[in-house]
Amino acid sequence: ALSIGKASDSCTTITDSCNITMPSITPEEGYQVVGWSPSKTSTTTIYTPNSSYSIKSDMTLYAITEPIPTNTYTITFDKNNASSIGNTSLSCTTTGNSCSITMPTITAPSGYIVLGWSTSKTATSASYLVGNTYSIQNDMTLYAVIEKTMKTVTITFDKNTASSIGKTTASCNTYSDSCSIEIPSITPNTGYSAVGFSTSKTATVASYNVGVSYEFSENMTLYAITQKDPVTFNVSFIKNT
Repeated sequence: ALSIGKASDSCTTITDSCNITMPSITPEEGYQVVGWSPSKTSTTTIYTPNSSYSIKSDMTLYAITEPIPTNTYTITFDKNNASSIGNTSLSCTTTGNSCSITMPTITAPSGYIVLGWSTSKTATSASYLVGNTYSIQNDMTLYAVIEKTMKTVTITFDKNTASSIGKTTASCNTYSDSCSIEIPSITPNTGYSAVGFSTSKTATVASYNVGVSYEFSENMTLYAITQKDPVTFNVSFIKNT
């Protein structure tokens, strides 16, 4: 032991016994008190500190201590679909039933955001957040959870030489590579007809037809394309005389 309350004690009696109170025991760090025993190598107590016992003879008692039982818990971290993680495993040791572990970092690939950690490899939400500390009561494996970033695609419509168009911009949101946008109407100038929209301002044919929805994966500008209506000229012939 680290120390004891007293090294000796006596009691006087006219009978065959008298009482002595067992002194306190201060254990070394990492140890706990068992008690007093006549055996130096005992692992069990016969006399409890601070309790009184009837003594019938001289004796030597030894302070008995034992290591405090400890539990070690380990979390194994799986990067799953993430680019990398701060730790692949972390452990903590406790003399109780739980100890604390701080969740490591997660680096997500481009186009993804970090949600956290989960006990499920296919989770879509996190049970443990990066950087937060949690009480752990058993060994476990946690998987990094990431989520694809929502992408916004915006198409800008330029009326070009048309009189007007149904809208000047349209956007759509997607978690995949593309999303759908409908092509707006075109009102041509007098003497012209609407052809459609094109990525080229000087196009004569349409790549995107009015009123039709197309899949777009990136921002772009589309130009309204019109064409001049054909003109019919009539010639009258008179035979004259």
